Amino acid sequence: MGKLIYAMMVSLDGFVSGPDDELDWHLVDEELHRHFNELESEMETLLYGRRLYETMVAYWPTVEENPSAPDYEVEYGRIWRAVPKIVFSKTLENVAWNSRLAREVVPQEIRELKSRARKDISVGGANLAATFHRLGLIDEYRLYVNPVVAGKGKPMFAGVDSVARLWLVETRPFNSGVIMLRYKAVNDAENDLPTNIGKPATGALAAAGYTRLEQLTQVSEKDILNLHGVGPKAVGLLRQALAAKGLSFAGDSGEVS
Repeated sequence: MGKLIYAMMVSLDGFVSGPDDELDWHLVDEELHRHFNELESEMETLLYGRRLYETMVAYWPTVEENPSAPDYEVEYGRIWRAVPKIVFSKTLENVAWNSRLAREVVPQEIRELKSRARKDISVGGANLAATFHRLGLIDEYRLYVNPVVAGKGKPMFAGVDSVARLWLVETRPFNSGVIMLRYKAVNDAENDLPTNIGKPATGALAAAGYTRLEQLTQVSEKDILNLHGVGPKAVGLLRQALAAKGLSFAGDSGEVS
């Protein structure tokens, strides 16, 4: 099953572009571009809104014909053309470059797409991503925070009016001053870990991908204790919660000393 990832460049004050879709403050040097190349090459499907799709097809299909294009841009163009794309639009009549049209976002269809995926899926475009966010379809957020205050423009989370809990999984600085913040979405409806283990332990478990007691039956107490933020008391409470459901850690060896 693949994760659905929303990754965007964003200003310090939360904008992804200028009021007229300007991207002139995006700091994409060779290092960051090669990072994006690697990220895109790992995607099984790209999900676009109309505006982002039109922006992409204006340059990337023919980048190889540009004699001044650096090799990492040419590489990205090849990756982009090869990855299947779904474009969500009610106005476009046709799409090209390994793309197909979808008229609306159907949550069950997206969940089925994720369940069939062998690799991850990327959603792009602030408006489309906001729809996916409201529907609880995004598994991971990657914010590439640029060292700039844009002042105005298109917000990264347009129209979002509810709280969503996230856990910080990774940070990565780039030489340009851009910092990647990678967050995992936390689905409270699916999380059945005991609430009394404390926020540090809950965060550490979520960052490692553990949000359900059943998942802990595949790992040992030692594995969980090795997570930064999880202490013996938290493991003892987890063991009690597991036992209440007739479950145990893998190779359960008894009490934590």
